[in-house]
Order: sequence, then C-alpha cells, then structure tokens
Amino acid sequence: MHFFNPVPVTPLAEVISALRTSGDVVAQASAFITDGLGKQVIHAKDRAGLVVNSLVVPYLLHAVRTLKAGIASAENIDNGMRLGCGLPMGPLAPVSGAVMASSFRSEFPCLPLTPGHAPIPHRIRPGPAGQPRFSRPDTGG
Repeated sequence: MHFFNPVPVTPLAEVISALRTSGDVVAQASAFITDGLGKQVIHAKDRAGLVVNSLVVPYLLHAVRTLKAGIASAENIDNGMRLGCGLPMGPLAPVSGAVMASSFRSEFPCLPLTPGHAPIPHRIRPGPAGQPRFSRPDTGG
C-alpha cells in the first residue's frame, strides 16, 4: 500500500501487487483502504516509482527545465497549468515539489532513464517570494 501525503486528507492510495501477491491479499488491502479508511484505490503492478510518482516526476522536472530555459516565468508556468489544465496548483508553486522531483531520480536510480526522468544538474532551493533558485551542486551555492 502506498499512501499520499498528507495522509489524513488525501483521498487516494495505491495498492501494489508484487509477482507473488495473492488476489486475496490485494482484495483485503483494497477493502481496508476503501471501507476502513474511506479512500479511493488504484491498483498497479510492482515497479519503482509507483503510478502517480512515475507520472508526476517528469511533469515537475519538465516545468523546471521550461523555467531554466527562459521559456516562461514560474508564475506563468503555474498559472498555465492551474487555469489551462484545471490543476489545483502549478508545478512550481511549492518549490518543495520541484525539489522533490529533482531528488527523486537520485533516490530511485532503477527507474528507466527516459528524458522525462533525467536528473537536473542543478540544486533547486526556495528563493525570493518562494520562486525557485538554481545552483550547481559542485559550487555549494
């Protein structure tokens, strides 16, 4: 089972089936989540990154790359995704989301190295007014 943060308010959990997980175990875990906790369940096969993380990490990393390339400001990227795609917040709104995505690749090196999962060679830290600030890891800045 994989719960999302913050667990008390996030209505979703993933139930992951490994190669030898029985259908009974999957059914019991799913029932516990839906009936016992009142959450929705999605099911997936076992893999690094799970379902939601394997989709959101390339999205967050691409937002950082778009910002770094000077294609759009953080505000415009966030507003584009909020207003154009109906998301509750943009990918750069919480700099911690971009930081999470940047570090995700180093934490899960077994993920397939696709362009969307490739690490960004910069550290991302909160800057003025919560905007991302980039620095090269080798400079310590």
